[in-house]
Amino acid sequence: KCQPTMQQTQRNQQWVDFFEQQGITPFELTYEQVQSDPNHAIDEMLGWGGETRSTVGVDQQRNLQVQRSTETEEWIKRFTEENPDLVDLRYRVAQVPETPSH
Repeated sequence: KCQPTMQQTQRNQQWVDFFEQQGITPFELTYEQVQSDPNHAIDEMLGWGGETRSTVGVDQQRNLQVQRSTETEEWIKRFTEENPDLVDLRYRVAQVPETPSH
């Protein structure tokens, strides 16, 4: 897992403060949760909102697949090379596993 930058940490804290001031309890969901079990993540999100798959018209399970391709990896590499100040993103790119070309 990559570590957030100071700016990201401050931005996140601003959102936490805003939600607290407004009396809002946000639904929190991470990319890793969706990636590891997308159907459970969908059910959790719907349940938090007081809904179910049947009440919103999503009766079947979803089979989600990674949409990343070799072209995506090339764009990421180019972007990070052109923006070396984005150390956090560069770290994430280094952690992206190889995927077959579609």
